[in-house]
Amino acid sequence: MEQAGILLAAAFGFIAGLIFNYIFSLIFVFRHTNENAKQHKIRSFILFTVIGVIGLLITEVCMFAGIHIFGQKWYLAVKIITAGIVLMWNYIARKILIFKETKYESE
Repeated sequence: MEQAGILLAAAFGFIAGLIFNYIFSLIFVFRHTNENAKQHKIRSFILFTVIGVIGLLITEVCMFAGIHIFGQKWYLAVKIITAGIVLMWNYIARKILIFKETKYESE
């Protein structure tokens, strides 16, 4: 597989996954979190997208560097490691910046 094709495939995968991830994050992952994020969906989606774009840049840089260093025959191993790094980035950044838990004070 050509390196440009690999990078392009990663970008298209990101775009398709972004919308899916946002919807399912609201429904399943962060369902007990900040109502502010749910009420301001456009603002939350923009921030969600910015975090995702940073994740895409991390993916592109890691894939480029990994394939350059280890060669195309190690594509799958590089992709698995890269996916783990980006998964942690996306979850932690979105948890901290968008889906903060609402703290309720007892009366």
